[in-house]
Formats: sequence, C-alpha cells, structure tokens
Amino acid sequence: LYDRDNLSFILVRDEEGGSLMANGYARVAETLGVCCGTTGGGTTKLVTGVASAYMDSVPLLAMTGQIETSKFGRGAFQESTAEGRSLDAVGLFKGHTKYSSLVFQPTTMARKARKAIRAALSGRPGPVHLNIPFDVQNEPLEKERQYPQQAYRPSNDLFDRDGVKKAVKLLSKSEKVALIAGAGMLSQKGGLAIKAFATELGIPVVTSLKGKGAIDERLPFCFGCHGLVGTPAAHRLLRSGIEVLIACGTSFNEFSTDAWDNAISPSKGLIQIDIDSEEIGKNHPVEVGIVGDGARVLTELIFEARRQKLDKKYSLKQLNTLKSLYGGMFHLPDKIAATCNHILPQRVMAELREALPDNAIVIGDSGNNCAFALHYFPCHRTGGFLTGMGLGTMGYAAGAAVGAQVAAGTTPVVAICGDGAFVMHMNEVATAVQYQIPVIWLVLNDARLGMVYCAQKFKMNNRIIGSTYSQLPLAKLARDMGAMGISVKSPGRVKQAVRKALRAKEPTVIEVLIDRNEVPPMAARLGKAS
Repeated sequence: LYDRDNLSFILVRDEEGGSLMANGYARVAETLGVCCGTTGGGTTKLVTGVASAYMDSVPLLAMTGQIETSKFGRGAFQESTAEGRSLDAVGLFKGHTKYSSLVFQPTTMARKARKAIRAALSGRPGPVHLNIPFDVQNEPLEKERQYPQQAYRPSNDLFDRDGVKKAVKLLSKSEKVALIAGAGMLSQKGGLAIKAFATELGIPVVTSLKGKGAIDERLPFCFGCHGLVGTPAAHRLLRSGIEVLIACGTSFNEFSTDAWDNAISPSKGLIQIDIDSEEIGKNHPVEVGIVGDGARVLTELIFEARRQKLDKKYSLKQLNTLKSLYGGMFHLPDKIAATCNHILPQRVMAELREALPDNAIVIGDSGNNCAFALHYFPCHRTGGFLTGMGLGTMGYAAGAAVGAQVAAGTTPVVAICGDGAFVMHMNEVATAVQYQIPVIWLVLNDARLGMVYCAQKFKMNNRIIGSTYSQLPLAKLARDMGAMGISVKSPGRVKQAVRKALRAKEPTVIEVLIDRNEVPPMAARLGKAS
C-alpha cells in the first residue's frame, strides 16, 4: 500500500469501526469493501462488522494477520491458529462469511484472493476472509499472469425464461397486483428496474423495512415500507385482497412481515424473485419462483408483458386515489406542530428532510432512532436510505457512514443514531476528522436505550432496568475531537444545524435533545396504541 498511489489507507480507531466503514463503503460504491486487522484481538473486533455484512448480503473482504508459520501451535503471542488453546481465526469467520481461508504460502495468495473476491461478488453477495501469516506477508510475490475481472468473476445478470413466462401468465389472470421490493433491490439498476416495471404495468410498490431506499418514495406507485414501523398505505394495500404479490429481493423477515402475518398472503399466488434459491418459498409458498438477478428479471417481465399484451393494472389516477385513501404516515402533522420541552423525533425527521438535498444518503442505526426514520423520513432517491437491520448492530450507522461518505464523494451522508448506539463508535469521529471526511451524525439524545426502555415499559409492566444512563454532552465531546459539534434543544433548530453542517463540509455531530416519552409507531409489537 505504501507504494500504491491509487489506493488509500484509512487508519481507524477500532477494528469493528473499520469493518462497519468497509460495509458502508461497499453499499454506496456498489463494489467490494476491504478492511484488515491484526491477529488476536484485532481479529475478534472485526467479527461484528463482518457478521453484519453477512446478514445484509454486503460484499466485503476482511484480511487478518497471523503469527509466523514456524510458530504454529507453540503458544506464540496472539496466536490464532486453532492449535492448542489459541483462537481459531479462520474458523471464527467461517460461520458468517462465504469463504474463509489461511494463505499458507505466497504462491497461493493470488489464487485465494481471486477465489475470495469471486465469492464475495457472485450470486448473493457477502463477506469473505483471508488469514495471512507474518512470514508469508514478508515473502516476495512472483510476477504472474494478470487476469481481467471477467475471467474469474461470473455475471449475476441471470434469469429463468420459463419462470418469466409463467409469471406473466399468472399476472394476466389477475387484477389486484402489488410488488414488494427488499434489500436485494437497493442498487441503482435495481431501483431503475422497479421504476420501469411499476410504470409500465401500473403496479403499486411497497418496500420491506430493509428495502427502504430502493426507490424514490415520492413516486405515485410507491406506498412506503411495510412491517413493524411501516406506513398505513403499505399495511392496508397488502391486506386489500391482493391476488398476486410479486416479491423481489426480499427474504420476508420477521419485522417486514409483521411476524409472518398470513393476512398478506395473495389469493392466487406469490411470484418470488431472488438471486438466492434458498430464499424461494422459505417463509411463504410460491406459485412461481424465479432464481435470478432481480433487476434483470423485472426487465424481462416487462418484455414478456409486452409480448403477451398485458394491460396496466392501475392507472396513475387510481394509484393516487389509493395512496390518498390508505394514508401516508401516522399522526405526522400533529407531532410536528406539538409544543413540548424537548423536540419530538417526528419533527426532527421532517426538518432533516427539508434541510437535505434529494441526493443525500441517510443511514439508520439500530433502535428507536431507526424506527422513527423508517416511518417518518421520506427517501427521495434509490440508495438514499440504508440500515444494518440484518444483525441489528448498535453503532452500525456511526461507523458505516464514514465509509459511505468516502464512497459518496461530495454527496452528503447523514447517520441517524440514538445516543446509546453513537457512543459505541463515536471514536470514529476522530477518524473522520483526521481524513476530513464530512460525515454528519444526527444523534437523538434521550439518555436511554429507547427500544429496550419501551419494551420494558409496555411489555414488562414498567419494570425498568439497565436501559437508562447519564446524559452525555455529545456536541462538546465532538468538538474536543476536532469536529463541529452542535446541540439542538428546541424545535425549528434542526434544519438550521443541518444546513450549517452542509455548508461547513466538515465532520459534524448534531445532538438533538428529544422527548423521552415519544414512542415509535410500532403498536403491535409494544402492545400500545399508536
């Protein structure tokens, strides 16, 4: 790396933060993210971010160090070879990567690197791991034949032609049709394919919670996200007697299906499209299962629909009428207008949306902060909203936003965090300061682990324990690390703070003192009316 001008090395403050940064970089750049750590403790700290990438199907290469091969099994310092009582680095990553291997000698390095990268980027994307002993690192590499990427990385651009024909035939016999798009459609080509398909066939679209950000939510056919904190429009649409449901790039996970509620099952059949054959029919029986790239399959469905002269299911006017009938967000006007000592999170989301340009990228963390963002923050672009909901890693956005900003260039990136999650990785604010990466962290500060507190209050009969703590001066701590720190204590000031951060173009922490008593719109799970 020292001799390579075209590769930049970013020294992070914590290996977990580094793996989360690589995760965020990979998702925004839509390519491989890379991180590395030492043997021993550096290896174990990478695990959480790599596991998060595995759960969210993010292509990531993690490289870890290892002691010299001559010392294997002898109890060397930081040994992680699985010999004796040492840590098993390769085995540690095997359970949550697509490939994990030890590089025994320099002659295998290029081959194993190609194999790892091919695994990370082929089929359903995911993380991979290479463990490289110190003596192998110090050996020279013999010059070998250079392979172009297409020579060892197969295309994911696949589809099942017979499945496409069966799907359109089923659609031709149905009137009430809807599409649900998951995280597998968050790429730019995925968003374009959804827009083209929905426009061509007049089909309403909802996204899963993890799939929020697949399309611009202002589009007439978009009914918002469905699930635990989804919109009334999406909830009511999927329970309005849908005959055929097209599911594209979604696993039908617990939160996005209201715990696998059978009420959303279509009467005539489910068309499920996924790059991973194991997802087809896993949670709901399918009428037509199509293994392939979601964007390519939707494009082929358009062509086949034209061949079969399929009529539009809904006109633009009908879609607008349905959206108006089903409703957009819960109680938003009342919450924005409310006056209280602290700011309601709904008001925060409204002001953030008003302050940000349409092309901004927002990353939601784990907890109530993300619940509020999923419901109340409208996404205005494909890839404009990302979460780490697969593993639910606290501090995901705090770290991932740094990598995302590196990939995004001049496009603004905002991490929405709770204070509990943010402090787990706020040391990476110093990383952003060192490399002048202009991330904005918007921290909802209420001195509690909000989602845990709500569960204890509403489901555990108010038996509150281990979910509250002293309120930290986060803006001041950010300033002490060299970043801009802004504390917002009253409504109307969030928008000003965000615009100030955008103008400054430097790492900024905006802490917002929110109302501690406000609950996200997830009544079914908390047992409390919205």
